[in-house]
This record gives sequence, structure tokens and C-alpha cells, in this order.
Amino acid sequence: MKTVYHMDQARQNILAELDRLTKKEKIIKQALLIEDLFARFRVVVWGNKNSTEQAEAAASPSLAEAGGPFWAGVNWLKSDAGEKSLDIVAFDQAWEEGNEISNKIRVNTRYRRGNWISPLLSVPWQKDEGASIVSFYSLKGGVGRTTGLISFAIQQARFGKRVVVIDLDLDAPGVGTLLTPGEESGGAQWGVVDYFLEQPVLGTPDLRDYYHVISRSSITQQGAIYVFPAGAYNEHYLGKLARVDVELSTNRQDHPLLKLL
Repeated sequence: MKTVYHMDQARQNILAELDRLTKKEKIIKQALLIEDLFARFRVVVWGNKNSTEQAEAAASPSLAEAGGPFWAGVNWLKSDAGEKSLDIVAFDQAWEEGNEISNKIRVNTRYRRGNWISPLLSVPWQKDEGASIVSFYSLKGGVGRTTGLISFAIQQARFGKRVVVIDLDLDAPGVGTLLTPGEESGGAQWGVVDYFLEQPVLGTPDLRDYYHVISRSSITQQGAIYVFPAGAYNEHYLGKLARVDVELSTNRQDHPLLKLL
């Protein structure tokens, strides 16, 4: 067996050993490889009729050897167990959520930021309602993302459209500062960070508290731009930002961003 120096090697070795145990030893009904948050691999095995404690004891060292320093252990479950314990219920759910490698082997990977690799969400309203979402993003700063966004928003407003701009660059916000209502009135006192924290508590907060409007003819002509800044940049902003949960929950439609849209 290949010496394990990296996670990818451990994963490959463990899956190969599970495949061998499934096909040759035939002591496994199904097996789940769990990749945890700490670069460790755990295997959950549902034993079949031929599975005995002696066979399980013989197979466990080969799995440990396959995982090397990244190995976290193996849980052997009885397929004919009566009342299910909470652990078995949790493992059954993890199996259902796993990615299929074969009809008997699945992989369940735990993520700190699962929405990075989750399927994209569809637009949260019907196509015939007429609103489109345009995202301005980049993986590098200083490339003109904010300038492009503001230019696009002003152009669309001059075409007579109502444009909503939401600053989701919460770590380095700037849209709310550049798109201000003018000297005669200040910008919004609260913003996206406040909405994300407050919406789950308030349910349906008044959106007017979180945006300001630019409708000066010299800029927008016949249109208007509704600006949701990231928030007020004061001594409380970083504390609020540190409490914002950007992850999508199991019920993804409950996420504050979708409620805001």
C-alpha cells in the first residue's frame, strides 16, 4: 500500500480498501467515508450477514493503515439492529447526504463554508416579474469592480429603470460611501449586516431603514437607485460583522439574503 503523506493519498487508499472489503471479503453492506473539518477520515460500516466481530477486528487495521496519519477510526454498525440509537440515526442521515462512489460506498465531506460548493440558487422570483440579478465580483481587489457596478447602475437608472444596489462586500465595503443621496440628506443609518442580524429576530423589518435612494436628475435622470450599504462604518460594525452567518441553512429559503431579495 502506498505510503501516506497527504490527504488525497489517504482518501484514495481508504476507498480502495473499502472496495476490496466490499467485493472480496463481503463483510460490508455499505460503508461511508466521512471527511471531517480537521483533515481526518472516519469510516462508518454497516455490516452484512457475514460480518462477525472477528472479521471486523481483522479489517480495522487495514483501514487504519490505509488512512495513515489522517485516520480517525471506524464505527461498525449492525444492519439487523433493533431500535436505532441516536448515533445510528445520525450515521443513516450522513449516508443519505453522502456522494455515491459505488452502490455500497459513499463519501460525506464536512465543510466550514458549504455554500462555496453547493449548487447555485435560482433567482428568488419568477422570470416574468422582470427583475434580473447582476453580480459584480472578483477574486482580486483593485480591478474596477465597484466602479463598474456604479457605472452600470447609473446607466440603467438613466434608461428610466429602478435599480437596487446591495453591497455584499462586507469585509471591504465601499458602495454605500460612493453612492450617497447627496449633501441634503445622509445615507442609510443601517445596512446589510444589520439586516442579516435583525431579520431572523424581527421577521419582516421595515426595509426603508436599510437603504437610501438616489433620484437626482443630474445623476439618474428619470430613474432611481436604491442603495443598501453594508452598514454604518462605526465602532460597532466589526462586532456586527463577526456575528453574521453567511452560510446557507438546511432550509436555504430561510437565509436572510433571500428574504432581503
